Amino acid sequence: MRGAELKSCVAAAVMLASGAAAANGQVIFSNLDANDSSGNFIGYSITGSNNPSVADEFSFAFAFDVAGGNFQLDSLELVAFAANAGPGGPDQTGTMEVTLFADNGGVPGAPLETISAFVDIFNPTPDDFFLPLITFESSTNPDLLDGQTYWVGASSATDTAFFSWAGTSPPAPGQAARMVNGAPWEAIAPFPNNGVAAFRVNAIPAPGAGLLVAAGGVLATRRRR
Repeated sequence: MRGAELKSCVAAAVMLASGAAAANGQVIFSNLDANDSSGNFIGYSITGSNNPSVADEFSFAFAFDVAGGNFQLDSLELVAFAANAGPGGPDQTGTMEVTLFADNGGVPGAPLETISAFVDIFNPTPDDFFLPLITFESSTNPDLLDGQTYWVGASSATDTAFFSWAGTSPPAPGQAARMVNGAPWEAIAPFPNNGVAAFRVNAIPAPGAGLLVAAGGVLATRRRR
């Protein structure tokens, strides 16, 4: 294979590898149960600043580690629902904000992306008793680097909202942090009956992740010839 032909083949391999990476999202962290949900109805209260049921504004965050390569965020999925205040009670639905944070020595650090989604009341039926999984789609696809710790945090963008971010089933250990009334994040132990909150992180391989493999295959083919 001549030099010009080799360059063309390597370039084609790079394009194929990049295209494949963009189309192959995968789960890089999950503590959901077998039903892609959680059977733990005891959750972490995510409340707005003017919620009629709770005096304080609470946000919670939980850590996860990246392994197996470099990635870019595709989406975050949380098992969450709005509290039901009962007939005639205040509307506690609204917009939840979920933020991907870098780690700052055991608490959430610099925010990397904030994603919003509406969260409604959960009304189970005999045919659908699983807690809802809410998807937060990334638009900026921040990097998730191999071996690094990141945090997923949830807060309310609606002043009157009251959300429950379900715990894991069975309760799983991990790193947790809490923010109260806009104060700095503080590390806490996961609540005993909750474990950490239930969530999943989906990502795509970082651009060029398959480049060396693809290019290496071309070079190996050339050597055999």
